[in-house]
Amino acid sequence: MVYPELLISRLVAEELDDNECLVVSGSERFNNYSGYGGSFRWTGDKVDCTARDDTGHLARQVRV
Repeated sequence: MVYPELLISRLVAEELDDNECLVVSGSERFNNYSGYGGSFRWTGDKVDCTARDDTGHLARQVRV
């Protein structure tokens, strides 16, 4: 739940071949957290200071 738009990308992207990847641009982190698994806890809102591109989206790419 750190990058919720990446969850949606799983619903709208077709199945990829072994030699393909999905690139999501402009993903934004909304939450801070600590722990993992059973100890996972939300610790507050995340203010993302990453640079933005000409369209106002975060200049970040995630390859899935």
